[in-house]
Amino acid sequence: MKNRSGLVLQAIDLNVAATSHVEVLRRLGAMAAECCPSLEPGVVTASLLARERLGSTMLIPGVALPHARLARLNSALVCAARLTDDVTVDDGRLSLAICILVPEDDRELHLDLLGHWASLLRKPDRVSGLLSASNNERFLALAEEVSC
Repeated sequence: MKNRSGLVLQAIDLNVAATSHVEVLRRLGAMAAECCPSLEPGVVTASLLARERLGSTMLIPGVALPHARLARLNSALVCAARLTDDVTVDDGRLSLAICILVPEDDRELHLDLLGHWASLLRKPDRVSGLLSASNNERFLALAEEVSC
């Protein structure tokens, strides 16, 4: 893993225009494929949708933590999508999605990243900072701060 959060600058999009939850997951799939050419956007999206069918990944109001384990992935990849306008999901409105993707056989890494992000996103001041970050560098810095 490159850093504590698993996030890298090129996997952050702070201006995602989407009209549905599925569109957000498609954008996350496309972002993952841009960062990791061995991934196909449709496969990533299908994996995220399959996980959503098991239960909502909304962690707190406005923030979702979609995640999946993938066979074609050699290391963790985390993508962040901040929406220009909230979209409706079953559990309310979505403003920010943090997508965690890990190799299919690495359950420990999966749990470590879920734990990191769940802890970070339960801090109202940190969520506020992520929602208002002016650029990718600031967003990444907030995700990397170790106080969570």
